[in-house]
Amino acid sequence: MIYLVMNNNFYSNIGNDIKNSLNEGLRTGDFRGLNDAINNSVRSVVNEAAGEIKNEFDRRSSRDFVKTTTGQKPYSTYAEAEEYANMLKERRRAHNEAKRQAEAERDLYREQKRALRRQQKYEMKLREENLPVKFNPVGKTAGTACVIGGIAGTCIFGARTLLAAVGVLFTSATVTSLILPGVLLAASLGVMKYGLVQKGMLERAKKFAQLAGDKMYIQISSLAASLGLKAGRVQKDVRKMLQKGYFPEGYLDEDGTTLMLSDDVYKQYETTMKNAESARTEELRQEALADEMMQQALSKLEPSLHEEFTTMAVYGRESIDKLHALNDDIPGEGISKKLDSLEVILREIFNCLLEHPEQMNRMSKLMDYYLPTMIKLVEAYAEYDKMSNPGADIIDAKKQIESTLDTINEAFIQLHNNLFRDSVWDVTTDAQVLQTVLKQEGLTKDKVE
Repeated sequence: MIYLVMNNNFYSNIGNDIKNSLNEGLRTGDFRGLNDAINNSVRSVVNEAAGEIKNEFDRRSSRDFVKTTTGQKPYSTYAEAEEYANMLKERRRAHNEAKRQAEAERDLYREQKRALRRQQKYEMKLREENLPVKFNPVGKTAGTACVIGGIAGTCIFGARTLLAAVGVLFTSATVTSLILPGVLLAASLGVMKYGLVQKGMLERAKKFAQLAGDKMYIQISSLAASLGLKAGRVQKDVRKMLQKGYFPEGYLDEDGTTLMLSDDVYKQYETTMKNAESARTEELRQEALADEMMQQALSKLEPSLHEEFTTMAVYGRESIDKLHALNDDIPGEGISKKLDSLEVILREIFNCLLEHPEQMNRMSKLMDYYLPTMIKLVEAYAEYDKMSNPGADIIDAKKQIESTLDTINEAFIQLHNNLFRDSVWDVTTDAQVLQTVLKQEGLTKDKVE
């Protein structure tokens, strides 16, 4: 704001001129002098004010004023003015950039808070529903609205339909008066039925998730048995639920027998299926190799011995598979190692039998007594191991079986060596004869004289 500084004498002179002109006008009745005095006074004030404004403007434009009030170095050339303008422009740009960054950070913070609130709301809903899995209550609001609207429509249009029917029976009303309320009544019933179906599916979906529990998966047959429904209907419901999105991380296996409610569980399922497929491929390869070895073994025997040898080989393979299955069912680490050793030595025995079918006459005790008795003992151990509170006699029996398995393992190793002692002897003899012939021919360092 610019303040005009005028001396007191200036205002005093103007006042005296106006006062004298007024007295003269009152005395003579001619006020033209007063009018001229006022106009002169106004012009004097305006001129004085203009001079003061010009002086103030010059003062504020001076280098000293700029220096003392802004703290900036005053500029007297165009280059200095442009530099100062660029500096101010850079400051404004930096300020605007900082402002935009602050707004972006504020928006990000707000979005994170909203996401956190959504997650908390979702988790609270899960706790309220007592569901251990991710669940989307599809149709909850729509189903409730349809049921309420359907009930209201049924009551209203049912009454109108009844009144229309009474009118047709007891008055001159036509049958066509029943059409509109009847159609609206049927539509209301349809809406109510749709809402009930939606609510029923929602409740079944919740029940499925609760039955799956923390395992995050459950067999369709188990769901059907728990709810008293047919497996086909449960499977159909599960497919609809997955299609509509009740379970955001839900999957149904390829055979339609298992419902999985977690991405992690599904990944484990995929891994298991891949491993099972690899194991099955390896099993088929082993079976094909065994069949090939069987045919080679049979070609070395007389036809009359083919049936006996085939029965012996098949029984041996079945016994090994049964031993392996029993081992999988028994959780104990110590006995599992013993059963693993038995399985390995039995495989070696029967593989060697396929390579040397002429030794089949030495397998009678193994086939008739050792092998079936060993399987019987392992089956008994598996049954005892399932008991939650075994008595002292059961515990002693399990210890006795474990000790007997050690003895059987040693016996099978010795049996393996005895069964093929002749073949080992033949190989050793052939090696010695070959060394002797090579020495006689002078093909070794030690020549025979």
